[in-house]
Amino acid sequence: MLRQTRIGTRLACGFAAVLALLVLMTGFALIELDKMEGIIGHVVEGNVKKMQLNGSMRNAVNLMEVEVRHATQLAYQGDVDEVRKRQESIEAQRAAYDQAWQALVQMPTGSQGAQLRLRIDAARAKARAPTDRLIELALLGKMDSSLEVLNERLTPALYEWRDALGENMRLQDVNNREDYAAATSDYHTTLVILLALAGVSVALGAALAWAVTRSITQPLAQVAGVLEAVEQGDLTREAEVAGRDELTQVAERLNLAIGAQRRSLDAIENANREVQAAAAARAESERREAAAQRAQMEAERAEAEAGRRRAEELQHKVDTLLEVVEAASRGDLTRSIAVDGDDAIGQIARGLGRFFEDLRGSLREIGATAGTLAAASEEMGAVSTQLTAAAGHTADDARQVSASAGQANARVEAVAAATEEMSASIREIARSTAEASSVSEEAVRLAEHATAMVSRLGESSQRIGEVVKLISSIAEQTNLLALNATIEAARAGEAGKGFAVVAGEVKELAKGTAQATDEIGQRVSGIQDDTQGAVAAIDRIFEIIRRISDIQTSIAGAVEEQNAVSNDIAGNLGHTVSATGEIAHGVDRVAQTATGTLHGSSDVRQAATQLAEMAAQLQQLVNRFRV
Repeated sequence: MLRQTRIGTRLACGFAAVLALLVLMTGFALIELDKMEGIIGHVVEGNVKKMQLNGSMRNAVNLMEVEVRHATQLAYQGDVDEVRKRQESIEAQRAAYDQAWQALVQMPTGSQGAQLRLRIDAARAKARAPTDRLIELALLGKMDSSLEVLNERLTPALYEWRDALGENMRLQDVNNREDYAAATSDYHTTLVILLALAGVSVALGAALAWAVTRSITQPLAQVAGVLEAVEQGDLTREAEVAGRDELTQVAERLNLAIGAQRRSLDAIENANREVQAAAAARAESERREAAAQRAQMEAERAEAEAGRRRAEELQHKVDTLLEVVEAASRGDLTRSIAVDGDDAIGQIARGLGRFFEDLRGSLREIGATAGTLAAASEEMGAVSTQLTAAAGHTADDARQVSASAGQANARVEAVAAATEEMSASIREIARSTAEASSVSEEAVRLAEHATAMVSRLGESSQRIGEVVKLISSIAEQTNLLALNATIEAARAGEAGKGFAVVAGEVKELAKGTAQATDEIGQRVSGIQDDTQGAVAAIDRIFEIIRRISDIQTSIAGAVEEQNAVSNDIAGNLGHTVSATGEIAHGVDRVAQTATGTLHGSSDVRQAATQLAEMAAQLQQLVNRFRV
């Protein structure tokens, strides 16, 4: 079945199936992750926000209760102004509560949450009137009536209010747990489904890989068997042709190739038979040709004998020519060539005779010229000797002048180098002075910055002192509240023991706060003293740095003047060095010219000597011949 489709189609279908499963897994995972994100968003944006608002409302209720009780205590002391401050604080806490309540009401909730909201709102309304009445009585100084309202009406209402808020907080906690359980369940379900899809993907991929591989390897193995038989010389086997894929096409092409090979072998066998018949006919033809060649060889042998005789005659003429040429090579040009005829050797003999005649005339002229050349070379040698002596004296004088100019130039260059080193030292001093000046300026800026920072530190320490005073005031008020609470607990008798314990702890906390603020105040005072001392020290450092900067400015000016003077000296010495260098260079050129003249006269003398030798050799060469 798979052989009916192409290999590329099979592989594409297999990969497409695996990719489809991967896409399915990815899509399912994305959907489930989106659901989990929604649950988490509901927890964060819904339940957590509700718990935060509920906590804000509960804190506002607790602070209102504290302010109400504090106002009751202040009523005992007759401090109406403080009672009015507590009333303002209560109104601020009510505003904070109302803001949180409005935000909570806008958020969706279930039936149980709606009932709790009605209960909370009812408790708030129930506690509002006693609170206002208690503040009114406290402002009028009616302490007994205010305590009655506090104990009989306000305290139960506040308990009911806090209980409703606590129940709402527990409801949000239950909702959080339920959402967490739902998210956990979705996670485990998604994990199981993804693992199942992964298992199916692996199984399907393995099955497809096995099937596609088998559909390729089996036909290849069959084709390999046929090729092995062909390698061993068996052309009777053929590959099985089944299907429409590429391997089927390979099998068809292989069978066609085997058939073509069989046909080629048959054609070769027929050709061999034809070659054997042609070889027999060719052998008979070659036998006839051999007989004809033997007759031709007899005729050629007779012709060769006639050629031998002509060669002996030609050899005699060549020997005669060689004797004349050999005599000429030994210098004897008086012999003539006794060879005639119109053949090639005769023509060569006549040409050599004319050549030897021309050579004899040329040798006579060369002998006369060699004598003239020898006389001229002797005269040239005498002139070159005089020129050599004059050039030698000129070169010696030029070398002495050049040596003197070189010594003067060296002394001037030494002075110039020393001046340049002095200028470099002055420039380095100027650079160091400028750098020190910039460092001093930077130190001035840093000192000013440090002064500003220390000043700000002093201001910050003063503000810290003010904050410490405020904390001390709060600690004293807290201690006063703890004292009042202790008094109220003593009045309440057995019912106020727990409140008395809390009041004692608050009192101890107030004492610890007071001690800590005293210690902080002492340290802040020490910081302020140290800051003032640091400011004074930085001012002194600042003044010293300014003095250093002024001194360095003076040094820089003096160094700059000295640098200008040294630059002038170096410039003048540079001109002097250039002048002496030009003088030395000119003298060197004179010495080089004299030396060149000396070398030229030597070359002329050598050329004259060589020319005399060549004239003598030429005379000897001419004397070798007899003309």
